Amino acid sequence: MRSPALRVLVLAVALIGGLDAIEEYFPVLAGDWGVSTAVVPLAVLVVALAGAAGAALGGRADRLPGAALPALLAVAAVLLAGAAVWARPAALAVVALFYGLYLAVLVVAEARLQDRIASAHRATVTSVAGLGIEVASLLVFAAWAVGGPVAVAVLVLAVVPVVRAGLRIREPSVPAAGTPTAEHRPRRGSHG
Repeated sequence: MRSPALRVLVLAVALIGGLDAIEEYFPVLAGDWGVSTAVVPLAVLVVALAGAAGAALGGRADRLPGAALPALLAVAAVLLAGAAVWARPAALAVVALFYGLYLAVLVVAEARLQDRIASAHRATVTSVAGLGIEVASLLVFAAWAVGGPVAVAVLVLAVVPVVRAGLRIREPSVPAAGTPTAEHRPRRGSHG
């Protein structure tokens, strides 16, 4: 955590990961937007499958130019806000698109975090990011309480600059193969 770039990436992953708390509200959105109670599980399944498709495309999303991922997250926020304003059963298709784009960005962010962590510190840094995700999810709950899905969309937009900063650096922080790390370098004056 001595690396400023890694700290920003951990913050970005925590904030992006915390946004996944919106998933708790998909059944509420469906019900509020006129989907019959019997069909709500199917509507939520469609949104979840779109999210799974977005996550599956994370590898391809990682190959996009640097500014594309924050742009995808911004587009996702606009889609969520638009769906909230439209507020009809068909708006869930827009929420599904939002969720797919969002999860593609989340997968890339988490993969880049793992690439940047030296193996000796992977569990600790990942745990810190996980704690950050749990704390950041409280922001989603607060935004929902204040203004529903539109406020959550604003929160997603607010996360975009941190994502831009955190995902800017792509190269891993682990040393190249054959380069000794501090813990594996021979000590001066030691033999053998």
